[in-house]
Amino acid sequence: MTVLTGVTALGIGTVATLGVAAATTRTATVAPSVPSAPAAPVVPAAPVAPVAAGVPPGVLQGDVYRAEAVARREGVHVAIAVLDRTTGQRAESRNAHAGFFTASLVKVMIADDVLTQRDQGKLQLSSADMHMMHLMITRSDDNAADSFWDLGGGNAIVSRTAARYGLHDTSPPNGPWWFTTTSADDMVSLYDQILSGQSTDPAVGNWIVSAMRDFQPTGEDGEDQTFGLPSALSHETVVGYKQGWMPLLDGDWVHDSTAIVGASGRYIVAMMATQPAPNGEDPTVASLNDVSKALFPRGMIGFPAPGTSPAGD
Repeated sequence: MTVLTGVTALGIGTVATLGVAAATTRTATVAPSVPSAPAAPVVPAAPVAPVAAGVPPGVLQGDVYRAEAVARREGVHVAIAVLDRTTGQRAESRNAHAGFFTASLVKVMIADDVLTQRDQGKLQLSSADMHMMHLMITRSDDNAADSFWDLGGGNAIVSRTAARYGLHDTSPPNGPWWFTTTSADDMVSLYDQILSGQSTDPAVGNWIVSAMRDFQPTGEDGEDQTFGLPSALSHETVVGYKQGWMPLLDGDWVHDSTAIVGASGRYIVAMMATQPAPNGEDPTVASLNDVSKALFPRGMIGFPAPGTSPAGD
């Protein structure tokens, strides 16, 4: 893990084919106070075949409340959102619209916007560029993110993505891309619409979901990416993940963990967290894993019917 000034890089290592400059000094600031905004309308899920009943009404919300209780005990400031796209059931923590730094979660927005611009004829991407973009998602490669951030127009990437998907809690960074702010609710809405193809080219959404399912346990910088949801969903067989992490100058650590669960993407989960780290990163990861396992104590989402996958599809 390469530690820069105040922030740990989220995957420095691959030489970009679009002319990435050498990594520059990165200085973190304290997370801003982002006012809550009205929830974005829930976009209807894409039709899926009838399958297992999944989670009974109220159970997901109870799971979220249990995870919040563990977070308070562990000193983790966490926001959680879970969506069942088959039933429309949505369970959220009380601060699901609160603003958190995205760290590397913004790489999903970068990929979506750059691929959309390519399809609009505004950009051209080579096979080498697509390989680099794949590394940006699967191994959280920062060099790739730097390159595509510059290519796609910087802050305008976030502004366009927020407008395209109706993300009311998402704002461009005041500084480098990793200081983009968003909420757990917005990340769930983003993934839901990417899956449904209602606000972008379905081929773009399919590429992003496929890349997330190619998730690698080790980041490009050597960081263990299996914190949070990957530590809790051990019995799920088809999952796509995108993670984000970085330390802040005030001593806190940011750990964001998101997942698309099930063969049809039935469930979407977003967990955003910051916490003090007087003893380094490892104890903060352990605490976040405790919160994640309190959210999904069965190692899966729901109660599958016999013969179905854990996620019921």
